[in-house]
Amino acid sequence: MAKANNQLFKDLTLNPQFGGRGQRIDRRNVELLSLAEKMELRLNRAARHPAAPRPTLRLPPMWAGFRQKEARNLAGDGPEFEELRRHGELSATALFQGAARHVFGLVLYPLDWVTNQLKHTAAIFTELRPSLQRQTYRIEGLPNGL
Repeated sequence: MAKANNQLFKDLTLNPQFGGRGQRIDRRNVELLSLAEKMELRLNRAARHPAAPRPTLRLPPMWAGFRQKEARNLAGDGPEFEELRRHGELSATALFQGAARHVFGLVLYPLDWVTNQLKHTAAIFTELRPSLQRQTYRIEGLPNGL
């Protein structure tokens, strides 16, 4: 377990070595080396061109999971839900129920459709896809920057 956790904390200013341990990257870890190089290139580019436009941050789809009992009383809400409802031919109820997913005995709805009902959630899920690329994004301050 310590080895897996230790792999997360690397000092990229230390030269990689074969068998590198601790904060030094092991040169045999090709995937981590490649990721570090790409990150360094992006950071250097951002430092050279701080005013350059950056693509907006794209977050993966997030889902709020509710127990069956709570899910019966939910309704879609929010600007994202209303925008989709206006452009579609479904009623609000049909759209909301059609988007439901069932995972681990929970009923999941898109998080941005139920943000005013989060106190009833049992879990929050993030939909991770291989096509979702790594991104760099400037955060001005916490927590307002998130």
